Amino acid sequence: MGTGAPLAHAIWHRAYRAAHRIRLIWWRVAKPAVRGAKTVVLTADRHVLLVRHSYQQPDQYMLPGGGVGRHEDAAIAAAREVFEETGVRVTTLRLHSQFFDSRQGARNDISIYTGEAERTEPVVDGREIVEASWHRLDALPTNISGSSRARIIEVRDGLPPATSWRTEA
Repeated sequence: MGTGAPLAHAIWHRAYRAAHRIRLIWWRVAKPAVRGAKTVVLTADRHVLLVRHSYQQPDQYMLPGGGVGRHEDAAIAAAREVFEETGVRVTTLRLHSQFFDSRQGARNDISIYTGEAERTEPVVDGREIVEASWHRLDALPTNISGSSRARIIEVRDGLPPATSWRTEA
């Protein structure tokens, strides 16, 4: 990596944080209907794939995922987002749960999928995603978002999905 890369990444991180703040303001004002998809990506040796964003709670791990296009199938979006964020290809996608969340203003329909993948080395762009890594299902990091932790535990332990996306944990 050249000497300009850390500076370029810092500029990208600031741009993503600013864009995220603007999006949240827009959501509070316009209250648009949006769709999102996240995936609990598992390996045969009981690891789960997690990411850290440069702009949204950058100190916390989350499930890979993102927005679903207007005419896009949510399962296709889930697999696309995993690949875009980590370079990992997901197979055998199954719908785990669906949630509605409006706490940030937007009317957000969130689809949660489970998927399988080979435990290949994740590749991140360093701009939107600063880290992607595999974690043992029985040793999740302490700095993981409560909602991501809840979805992983539901899948890991075969529990029914919660009634709310958000958790207090």
